[in-house]
Amino acid sequence: MPNRKIIDWVLCNGIDLLYENDSYLLWGNVHERTIAAQFACYLRRLLPGFDVDAEYNRELVAEKENKKNANQKKIKESLVIPDIIIHKRGENERNCMVLEIKVGNSTKPDKKDEQKLRAIKEKFNYRYAVFLRLSNTGVICKEWY
Repeated sequence: MPNRKIIDWVLCNGIDLLYENDSYLLWGNVHERTIAAQFACYLRRLLPGFDVDAEYNRELVAEKENKKNANQKKIKESLVIPDIIIHKRGENERNCMVLEIKVGNSTKPDKKDEQKLRAIKEKFNYRYAVFLRLSNTGVICKEWY
């Protein structure tokens, strides 16, 4: 399993490649799923031996949320799907990193994404969880959990 220094190097180089080759995605008001998918392509090249997937939903973290109707309770199950994961498909022993990406100018991670990252990291035993906020000028926020 790669150590944090290697993973940070992979993230930094992947970000550099994204900005060098696909800056239009960050300038063009493109949905973050598109940006995450392209970023995953760069990470895949930089980290051989692992699978890098965007919007991977093979195993899901289900949260149950109680909602009250006028006469009855309804349970809504919402599926939590991370933007990018670095793992080995078909096993949970080599879950390396879960990553959430947001585009914008805020310098802080979103609380909802922070909770999501922590939950996925704990439930599926990921070594690292990282939140990235990207803007058209560069990385504004990188938080490790």
